[in-house]
Amino acid sequence: MSVSRRDQTDPNQIWSGPIQNRSLRPELLKPVKAVYRLIGRYLSQTLEEFEVGLLQDAHADYEVAIWCRIATVWYYYHESFLNGELLTDDEERKLIAALIAISTGEQDVDKMHVPVTVGGRLLACYGDRAEA
Repeated sequence: MSVSRRDQTDPNQIWSGPIQNRSLRPELLKPVKAVYRLIGRYLSQTLEEFEVGLLQDAHADYEVAIWCRIATVWYYYHESFLNGELLTDDEERKLIAALIAISTGEQDVDKMHVPVTVGGRLLACYGDRAEA
């Protein structure tokens, strides 16, 4: 039985790496800013720090696509289950952390640090937005 790479990665052992890209391609700047406008306040980073994080990824295009999906699902969840209302900043951070976990393949709602019902809804929204 083989173990997937995801199962071997301890998230507590992840840290920032060196800059892999000198800059983001111009066509990525608009979506990056849109993502940051939507969820940036919950990331505990400035826009510049967020962009540097993307520059550290060898495949920045892919990373931007993941963040676009996270932001889209976050918005979709709020529209679908919260009538567009925002939660407390701490609760919003937990939603985003759960969506980040889901984006890495996490399926166990008990590991998401949100209520099980919320985790299930986030998983469903993430799956619904697979074409987004």
